[in-house]
Amino acid sequence: MAQRIVARAGGARALWRAWSGKTLTLKSFVAHNFMDASVVAPAWALMEQGQISDEPAVWEAQERLGALSQPETGRLVPTCTQHSVLDSAENTTLLKLLPLRVKTN
Repeated sequence: MAQRIVARAGGARALWRAWSGKTLTLKSFVAHNFMDASVVAPAWALMEQGQISDEPAVWEAQERLGALSQPETGRLVPTCTQHSVLDSAENTTLLKLLPLRVKTN
């Protein structure tokens, strides 16, 4: 893990230069793990009813949706719910415009 952190920071030489005071570059890395609509839909439905799921995948989605909420039209609508469930017609159009290409080895 330490090797990965050093590599992401620009390698050992970059860290040495930063440590010796020659240069300092700050970087920020963000990763997003998209949730599938087949999990988001039941999670959101239960959240709307004030219920917590017993199914681990749906419960995890509920936890993430609760952390990702943003206000829209007087209620909290998590972004993932908006994009994967509520915007289904837009998603269908996007799939036609931007077809996914799966790489196979």
